[in-house]
Amino acid sequence: MNKFGMMIGNGFTIDFGSRFGLDPSKPFSYFNQHLSYEEFIHNYPAVHELFQLAQQEKNDYVAIERYMKSPKYNKEKDEELRKFLASSYSQLQVHLEKHSISNWKWTKWLQQNKEYLSFAVSFNYDLLFEKALQTAGINYYRTGTMEEKNGVPISKPHGSIDFDMKLEQSLTHNEKVWLEWRHLFSHISTIPKKSWLKPRHEADIIPPHKVNDQRTLHWVKDGINEFLTHARDFSQFIIVGLSYSEADRMEVNQYLEHLPPHTKVYVIDPNPNELLLTKISSLRLETHRGTNQGLPW
Repeated sequence: MNKFGMMIGNGFTIDFGSRFGLDPSKPFSYFNQHLSYEEFIHNYPAVHELFQLAQQEKNDYVAIERYMKSPKYNKEKDEELRKFLASSYSQLQVHLEKHSISNWKWTKWLQQNKEYLSFAVSFNYDLLFEKALQTAGINYYRTGTMEEKNGVPISKPHGSIDFDMKLEQSLTHNEKVWLEWRHLFSHISTIPKKSWLKPRHEADIIPPHKVNDQRTLHWVKDGINEFLTHARDFSQFIIVGLSYSEADRMEVNQYLEHLPPHTKVYVIDPNPNELLLTKISSLRLETHRGTNQGLPW
């Protein structure tokens, strides 16, 4: 078998979390399990409005989109939202780690195919994919970080619960200075588990249904460049649980458009977005739907 790449969406975490009644798509509904936000919610007073919107909408992500489109939405609310998402998904990760991942189908599949995994793009804030790799005995590092480049590179262009910026606190009070510095950082820092629920300088999180506006940041571009290098050798590309929402479409397309001709693209999703399937076909890539067990092969 030749090398393959992966693209991980929220459906990956849903597949595992649903076994325990968790819905990773519902941060403002406590992920359907009444997870406690007591440790950090007081840091984000503006997001209380979003909890009310989430009660009006069946979909938390739609509630977030409504919130971001409000005329009262500003940079301060955007910062609080991003930091809240980092904290709430950290709490989700803490809860997920109470359950063994060893016998999960994806952990076993990764272990069986670990010699051929070349690169992964994960749009998830949580660390479930990283945990599955670790449990499967696969070394990895996240692109754009200071982690040792040993193993499979993972690009997380929408951010991660353990990413932060190390910056003198005084600089964060000057917005102009902060924006200038933010674009100068060549790498993003990682924080240990004990700090996940603590306040952080910055959460480079792209909220759901928002176009990725941080693709110009050095640490994000580092992941894009590494993808372009590895993609040349892909024979298969596996897309797991990707919604292909309107906000993400152009970004996802840029990855697909750089796959080698005749790459076999496996779309692993019980209800895939038809527009995604159409896009793959338009690029003359081979589309496959995987096995009845919800795995590529």
